Amino acid sequence: EYSHLKVSLLQDSFVRELWKKLGKQTYIEKVHPLVIANLHNSPNKITASSASIVLIGSSEELGIPITVHQTVLPLIHSFGKGLCDDGIETLVRIGGLLGESFIVKQILPLLRNVIHFCIDSSKVTKPEPQQSWNSFALIDGLSALEGLVSVLPVKAVLRELLQDQVCLHIKILMLIHLDLDVIQVAATAFVDLCLRIGPDNTVIHVLPHLKELFAELAFFQDSSAVSLPTKGLKISERNKSETIKMESRIDLVLLLYPFLASLVGIEKLREYCSTWFLLEQSLQRLYNWKVCESCFGSY
Repeated sequence: EYSHLKVSLLQDSFVRELWKKLGKQTYIEKVHPLVIANLHNSPNKITASSASIVLIGSSEELGIPITVHQTVLPLIHSFGKGLCDDGIETLVRIGGLLGESFIVKQILPLLRNVIHFCIDSSKVTKPEPQQSWNSFALIDGLSALEGLVSVLPVKAVLRELLQDQVCLHIKILMLIHLDLDVIQVAATAFVDLCLRIGPDNTVIHVLPHLKELFAELAFFQDSSAVSLPTKGLKISERNKSETIKMESRIDLVLLLYPFLASLVGIEKLREYCSTWFLLEQSLQRLYNWKVCESCFGSY
């Protein structure tokens, strides 16, 4: 079959043989783009995985400038255009392979640019196709950022994403007009970020920037919210339970507040959240949530 042929052609050993026969320059111009193309709208997981292995394996040999321009940039330019999960994973694994300096100097600036562009673009009314691209590009950017956070040292995460700045995740969560799918991905990535940096750093670098978001959610009005108790949503705790499928913006309270209460302790969270009483009332009324033992003394 055609798919089996593609998998055979994408074997790392075969591609390396092509590299030797054709030469580095010809390989980069003729073969490399075809390998990357297998990560776009790929219906075949094996083909995409094979392409990913080739790209990761070639990154060290190609060197940093070529890897950035011929692999990293094309992958990032594919955000929102059908890049498969293996494409995001390829970007993250190349970063992990080439190290902290490569991620910080080469990948993160590109990711920031894309995410900031999408944030700014989302504030302007645009045709539906462009709005859809914007949402998908944000999801891809957040997924890549989440992966990179998992491979970077905590000090680097703090320095690059949190110190003296509002983190990108919170900026996105503040956008009330965004699709819930984007908000859901941002919230999940935010939870992973807090778990990565730990409770102490979450208190110092994250909680002060959540006041505006929690104030907005405390006074959020949604007619559909009255039906939420019947959904049987799972509450997110410190170690993260089943994923909550957002059906309303108010679900952000359920995604974030119990998790943070469990991570840093309810007293510390209330200290930074002036609207805590209203939020906890909403949690109890809509989701039957109550402060549990794990929310005390965590910090």
